[in-house]
Amino acid sequence: MAEEEEVPVGNWCYCSASTGICRTSRRGDVVDKKDIELRILMLEDVPADAELIERELRKGGIVFTSIRVETREDFRRKLEEFAPDLILADHKLPSFDGLSALTIAKGECPDVPFIFVTGSMGEEWAIDTLKKGATDYILKERLTRLAPAVTRALAEVREREEREKTERDLRRVTRALKTLTECSQVLVRSTEESILLRDICRTIVGTGGYRLAWVGFAARDDAKTVRPMAQAGFEEGYLETINITWADDEGGRGPTGTAVRTGKPVIVKNVLRDPQYERWRIEAAKRGYASSIALPLLEEGRAFGALNIYADEPEAFNDEELKLLVEMADDLAYGIKSLRTAEERKKSEGELRQRVEELERFRKATIQREFRMKELKDRVKELEEKLKEKSPGVDRETGGKDTRRAR
Repeated sequence: MAEEEEVPVGNWCYCSASTGICRTSRRGDVVDKKDIELRILMLEDVPADAELIERELRKGGIVFTSIRVETREDFRRKLEEFAPDLILADHKLPSFDGLSALTIAKGECPDVPFIFVTGSMGEEWAIDTLKKGATDYILKERLTRLAPAVTRALAEVREREEREKTERDLRRVTRALKTLTECSQVLVRSTEESILLRDICRTIVGTGGYRLAWVGFAARDDAKTVRPMAQAGFEEGYLETINITWADDEGGRGPTGTAVRTGKPVIVKNVLRDPQYERWRIEAAKRGYASSIALPLLEEGRAFGALNIYADEPEAFNDEELKLLVEMADDLAYGIKSLRTAEERKKSEGELRQRVEELERFRKATIQREFRMKELKDRVKELEEKLKEKSPGVDRETGGKDTRRAR
């Protein structure tokens, strides 16, 4: 069989271009091209009937792989191991029945279409199965209806997933926009860097609904460590265990280190599966972090730190949300720079003011000294005048001897 073209639909959905049949991963798995065949779990105790069903599906252009089970135990196990995209079930089997299978399936994988394919079915029973969650029912004597019913059921799944994705994306963008707005207000009000970092993290978690937010600064030391400066959310000692650097080595090739080193945002769509998160995966999973984003804090094109945000669901950061979060990180970097500039100016003004005060004190001391010297000179002059008056024949230059001639 010629290899079919795959067409992406949303984040977790791929469709066959020739049949329109959708292959969906309910667990957020990465879907490989080789894995786009429809997976069908068939509850059927008659092998010949199963072969007829498979033949009709192939005639209808459906590409699939199937597994047939007959018992409750096998059905439960294959739901977990095989992760089917579609369930086809007979009404009655020797040791199991379709309604019981439907109940189990609705509890384990409620979004997977469940179609009854049976030899006989009364109208009331058929209506009852639909009320209980069955997608459709096909009589074995009318198997030509099966392929269209499967195609229709899978199309409905795809439409529902696309609608849910659109709604989910809208919620995320709205959440990010509201977070950006409130963070802007924090930036306007903040007068100290430590308070700014703390309040930004609190806003991201409180308003944005994210699991954790923290800010780290890149140290310019030999180890190139990233030092956490503020955090909010469900942290539970996580930052003490991760030992992140921004060096180009094992400890620095995670999201935060890479964002600092390259100056570009780094998204981990699935913490449990992303290779670059292997070093921190266990600790992250313990705290319910399913995806994350590291946003560089830039000054003149160079990152001096990173803003890190974690979500409790995979695939949490779409393109529109990313744009808003990048804008928020840029605003934060500008706010930090502005506060540092103001602090430096304040420090310079303080030093200048101190210098002016010192000069003023010196000037006053000089004036006082000059005034004192004048007082001393005047006092000396006054004493000299008095000395002359009392001893008119005494000349200081001749050692005080009387130079007058005797008459």
